[in-house]
Amino acid sequence: MSEATGRSAVEVRLDVPYGGGPAGTLCNDLYLPTGPGPHPALLCLHGGAWARGTPRQYSGWGPWLAARGYAVVAVDYRLSSQSSPSWPGVWDDVRRALDWLVAEAAALRIDPSRLGVIGDSAGAGMAALLSLGPEARRHLRAVVGVYGIYDLIEWWSATQSRPEDPVGKLMGKPPSEALDAYRSFSALHCLQQHGANPATT
Repeated sequence: MSEATGRSAVEVRLDVPYGGGPAGTLCNDLYLPTGPGPHPALLCLHGGAWARGTPRQYSGWGPWLAARGYAVVAVDYRLSSQSSPSWPGVWDDVRRALDWLVAEAAALRIDPSRLGVIGDSAGAGMAALLSLGPEARRHLRAVVGVYGIYDLIEWWSATQSRPEDPVGKLMGKPPSEALDAYRSFSALHCLQQHGANPATT
């Protein structure tokens, strides 16, 4: 469907499968400029401590940005629970979403050489980590992180007073039992230790 928003019409496509999740059924929400393009695009990763949140969190920003010429792709990724950690699957989903966006760029009237990634909280940490990968660097030109979690070990320590233990739920183990995994999913650690080459696990 299309709707008039801001300076131009916007095409909204909700629940578009991109192949994420254990069954390959997770979806993206798309907010697309209706002009001929190719348009720059923003991959958007919601926050929610890896345990809650949906792509609908971009239902306000998506149309606003699309009306100003930016295609917006809001990603749904797998979430953790007390009995089911989402790592490393959540990271697979985020990377798959970027691959999907690049593969579908022509059909969506998107310029794959002008992509950015936006995230808030947990999404910001993943956005930063995504931008460090050698394949992603071919396409990503900007990263916007809002109150991001960039050091997973430090955030685990800071949240131990919380009953929900968001990082423990994400990883399934404390840092003492999975130090390398924690480091590989921390943008700050990857940048300090390996430069722009985060682990692909």
